[in-house]
Amino acid sequence: MACHMIDKRKYGPPFSEVAARYTGDLTAIDKLAAKIKEGGTGIWGGKTSCLRNRW
Repeated sequence: MACHMIDKRKYGPPFSEVAARYTGDLTAIDKLAAKIKEGGTGIWGGKTSCLRNRW
């Protein structure tokens, strides 16, 4: 995994933190899919940019 790990911070938040933040959010799948496609920075307090995924 290039930027995220399951339970440790690499460049982005660990997947466990993402899951905790979006638990119960019925729009989470759409929000996260858009963030993966578009990329971004600063949502999790970091300064590292998440590059968009072009797949």
